Amino acid sequence: EISDGEVYIGDRLVNDVAPKDRDIAMVFQNYALYPHMTVRQNLEFPLKLRKVPQAEINERVNEAAEILGFVQYLERKPKALSGGQRQRIGIASALSNYPEVLILDEPTAGLDPVGRAEILGNIEAYRQAKNATIMMVSHSMEDVAMLTDRLLVMNGSHLAMDGTPAEVFTHAEELVEMGLSIPQVTQVFLNLRKMGVPVENVYTIDQAVAEIRRIKGGAGRA
Repeated sequence: EISDGEVYIGDRLVNDVAPKDRDIAMVFQNYALYPHMTVRQNLEFPLKLRKVPQAEINERVNEAAEILGFVQYLERKPKALSGGQRQRIGIASALSNYPEVLILDEPTAGLDPVGRAEILGNIEAYRQAKNATIMMVSHSMEDVAMLTDRLLVMNGSHLAMDGTPAEVFTHAEELVEMGLSIPQVTQVFLNLRKMGVPVENVYTIDQAVAEIRRIKGGAGRA
């Protein structure tokens, strides 16, 4: 229930629209898959409950599997998949509903660096393919630096910062004071600022490191 103000999704005011009709999908940190069903059946199940025609179900499931890179796993059961693969299935289940807004709660929690990179790459691939709006909740500043174009930093229950990753990370000292900084992220952007680099043109850690190396003529480490 909306307690105050107005909430728009696109140009549509949704204050009086039931949550199930707001065209929002959410992927929780603890994803749930039916162990007795194959991946395909897990993805089909919620669509069947919504009485989506079978031909359209097939199209949506195959498209989500293609974008997220698990076509080869469609006939497997969840126990045969890794944590990262199961997380992709959870995301695909939400994507198959074609939501206007997708909310992700700690989508890389518990994954190793390889799994994290895969998940973030899959999310970005979907965003580009569908021009979708994605909201991600994360404690990993590295993840949000790599994926987002707008970053909101919460300190307790208050909004502390709002801007692009480059704009937010120029205030690295304040992030440290709030206990929110990741050393690599903070140091990279501090290095850029000390070198006089206009960080408003840098959006990801990889871009920042590349810019430092370009200035240094390819020598040394960021």
